[in-house]
This record gives sequence, structure tokens and C-alpha cells, in this order.
Amino acid sequence: MKKAAVKKMIILVKMACILAFVAGIFINAFNASKEPSITTNVIAAQTDKRDISISDSQVTIPMEMVIPVNWTGNGSKYNPYIVSMGGVFNSTVITLKSRADFIVIKDCRLRGNLTSTVPAIELYDCSNVLIENVSIAGFKDGIYLVRCHNVTINSAIVGDCAVGIHIKGSSAIDIEETIISRTSQRGIHVEDASCDVGIKHCKIRGNPQGIAITESLDVVVYNNSISRATHGVYLEFGHGNTIEANVISFIEIGIKLSLSHDNTIIDNTITGLAGSGVDLLTSNGNEVIGNDIRPDGDGMPRVSDTGGMANEIARNGDDRDSIKDLIDPIMTFSVILTCILLVSVLLFKAGSLIADTVRSGRSPTTIAAWFYRWTKRYKIDYSLDEHSFVITSVIRRPRRSAKSVSMTFAGILGLLAFTVEVLFQTSSSSTPSAQVATITAIG
Repeated sequence: MKKAAVKKMIILVKMACILAFVAGIFINAFNASKEPSITTNVIAAQTDKRDISISDSQVTIPMEMVIPVNWTGNGSKYNPYIVSMGGVFNSTVITLKSRADFIVIKDCRLRGNLTSTVPAIELYDCSNVLIENVSIAGFKDGIYLVRCHNVTINSAIVGDCAVGIHIKGSSAIDIEETIISRTSQRGIHVEDASCDVGIKHCKIRGNPQGIAITESLDVVVYNNSISRATHGVYLEFGHGNTIEANVISFIEIGIKLSLSHDNTIIDNTITGLAGSGVDLLTSNGNEVIGNDIRPDGDGMPRVSDTGGMANEIARNGDDRDSIKDLIDPIMTFSVILTCILLVSVLLFKAGSLIADTVRSGRSPTTIAAWFYRWTKRYKIDYSLDEHSFVITSVIRRPRRSAKSVSMTFAGILGLLAFTVEVLFQTSSSSTPSAQVATITAIG
């Protein structure tokens, strides 16, 4: 009997162990389905190159080396999913598809084999994604966005790819403080009806085309450094875009527009040119104003306009207009002399009034009334001629005694005329007709 009881006890213990093991499996599976995060996971080397998916997060990570994977957070705005990893790969490293929760891809070091035909990071139909502090080299595209919204790329370094950052059919995309170099095609390519894209404070060098914008609108290219390329910025079928305050150097053509309309190109510095600073080809209604363009050779056009209509082209030389340019030496001398005379006369008059006040005991109100009557002695007329004030007369009122016209008021008028002229010239939105190029279509 005792042996039978022992056997039954052993059987019950084994069944209990089996049930506990099965229950643990179901509990782990249930928890994994609810929370797709993995805090720290070290994956050993894989020789079969199979993709390893992290839960249901739709992030696919092929592993070929010993790679630490960090996947934390819950996807909320204040606790986003965070992906951090690094390694050497022969296929796409991170793929996100149809994600609307908040995701941060950061501190990644991704290396391809320099002949890769796939991107390092690719996003399809995603929003609310931040990519920052990543280093990518050796892929077809460093970062590839398709139909994405509200994605920010910040402080990335991309090199030795075909295209550094490739954006297709996306909106509300910001690229900032990013370095892209040594691509075989384009540093940044925005295409396929993308809109509301900002490219700001980036350094792009050593690419056939620094930034290419095709069939897209409302792209802002602001305060970037672009060098050593065939085209610094290239637009084709791009409309309503702004290229402003960029430094483009050691380039064949600084900015080229082809079949692109209503774009604004202002305040760029373009130097070290083999060709034109700005080349407009069959493009209409564009503004090319206030750019500092310095061709290498004499006779090289700063702005070339072929087959375009109603393009506004003004002040694009290294001698472009500024407040300093409006002040010629004669005007500067006259203004300084006027200021000296004005201050001297006012100081003398103030001293006289103070002395009179001490002697006569008059109140300040009486002194102010007397000074007002004194200023009414003179009437000053002037005329405006082509944005320049010209003093025509300084006339004394007839009822006053004959005295020489005071230089004080002539000086005041001259200083006022000069100030208004400078403000008028610098704030006027219109440009002289001689500076506007309107060329009708050819053929």
C-alpha cells in the first residue's frame, strides 16, 4: 500500500509540474501580446540570416552579429517606444509599417556592405516618429520614408549611400542638424507630391546633387551648407518652395529649376561656381532676389533664365543692395556734419534758455511756449523725386524780420530726408524695372 501511495504522489507531482509549465507559457504569451516592449535583449550570432520580429511591434530586425537591442516604452506621447541598436547588416535593419503611436529611433550605429540595395531604416504609413543621433553608412538609402506624416530627423550622420534621406509622398517632415556626405546620387531627395518638408541647418557635401525636390511643394530649404556637388539644389516640377539663406560653394550650378513655378530663392550665398549661380529652365513666376552670387570666371552669368516668364530677378551680385550700399560717402559726410551742427546749436540754445530762466525767473511752461513760437518762424518745403528727398526751399515767413535761414532746421530736414529714404529703399517690395527680367517663352 505504501508503494502505491508513493507512486500516486509522484504522478500527482509530475502532473502539477506539467500544468505549471503550460500555464507559464500561456501567461507569457498573454503578457507579450499586451506589451510589445523588450527592455534589454542580447541576441547571439545568426548564421541563417532569418528576420527576428519583436512581438507585434512590426519592427523587423535581421541579426548577423552579436547586437544589443533596446526596445522600451509604451508608445504614448510622454513615454514613447525607444529603439536603440547597432551592428553590421546585409539587409534592411529597421522597418516600421502603419504605426501611429510615438516611436523614437535613437543612438543607432548601422553599417551595410557598401553594395546594399535596401535602406537602413524604412518607414511606411507612419506618424509621430523621431529619428535622432543615428549613424548610417553602406546602404542604398540611409533613411527611407513613404507616405509618412510628422516625422523628425535630427542629428543624423549618413554617408556612403546612394541617397542619404529619401522622402516620398510624405508631409510634415523636418530634417535638422544632419550631416550627409559621399552619396552616389543625392544627399536628400524629396519627391512624389511630398509637402510641408523642412530641411534646416544641415551640412551636405560630396554628392552629385545636394538636395533634389521633384513634384513636391511647400518645401523649405533654410540655412544649410552645401558643397562639392554638380547641383546644390535641384528642383523639377517643384512649386511654391522656398530656398533661403543657404551657403552653396564649390559647385557647378548653385540652384537649378526645371519646369518649376512660383518658388522663392532669396538671401543665399553661392560661390566657387563653374556655371550659373541660379539656372531657370522653362520656369515661371519665380523670385530670385538678394542672393550673393560670385562666379569664378568673368562673363559667367549669375542668373540664367531660359524659356521662362514673369520671373523676378533682382540684386543677385556680390554688390547686392543693403543699407550700407545706400549710404554713399557724400551723404555720410553731410549727415555727420549736420549732426555736429545740430547738436552744437541745440546745446547753445539750451544754455541760453537756462541762463534766461535764471535771470528772469520764468516758469518752464513759459519757456516751452516761447520755444514753440520760435520754431514757427520757418516754413520748409521739399519734394520727392524717384525715392530721393530733395530740399527745394527753406523759406522764412514774410511777417518775420529778414534774417539768414537757420542751418539748424536745414540740418534737421536733411537728416529726416536721409532716414526716410533709407527706410523707403530697404522696405520697398518693388524693384526697379531695369532689374526685373521677364523673358517670354522660346518657340
